[in-house]
Amino acid sequence: MRKTSASHGMHPAGTTLTEFLIAIVLVGLVVGAITQVFISQQKVYAVQEQVAGMTQQAQAALEIMTREVRNAGTNPTGATFTPVTYISSTQFEIRSDSNGNGTTDDPDEQIIYVCDAANRRITRNAGSGAESVAETIQTCAPFIEGFTSTGQSTTDSNAMRQIRLTVTTRTAAPDPTYGSNGGYRTYTLTSLISLRN
Repeated sequence: MRKTSASHGMHPAGTTLTEFLIAIVLVGLVVGAITQVFISQQKVYAVQEQVAGMTQQAQAALEIMTREVRNAGTNPTGATFTPVTYISSTQFEIRSDSNGNGTTDDPDEQIIYVCDAANRRITRNAGSGAESVAETIQTCAPFIEGFTSTGQSTTDSNAMRQIRLTVTTRTAAPDPTYGSNGGYRTYTLTSLISLRN
């Protein structure tokens, strides 16, 4: 009768419990690392989206106001009137005769802009009620400043030759990783406009 000897030094087929546990730990580490990268990218994307929204708000509001201030004082018929009828640190009123009928009493010919710090917005009222042109305003100081022809600061409508508008917006929500300003990122734009008078 022939005897077969048992082979030594060979692993039996399959894996041991230790190898299985090591494999599970390694897979868990890889999945955890991928999840961390994904979460981190999502946070970066959310911050970038808020920064883009804040920047667009400031640009759009300043563009609208700059265009209308430049048109203030338009008087095709030669009618005489003051383009800026009122100015304070948070509000200004402008007039123009855009349809050329010799008066400034028609819609969109007398416009009031207000920087409403309490509600963090800038509003525009052209005779039919205040409408928001920018939200998430960070500050209204300064919002508008008037200057004479020699560059002196003034609130006198008759002496005013230039207006400087400043719009400072902030992100809609705070970023916990941003240490300044309570986590709110801010963006400021300024426009210096010469008046028609």
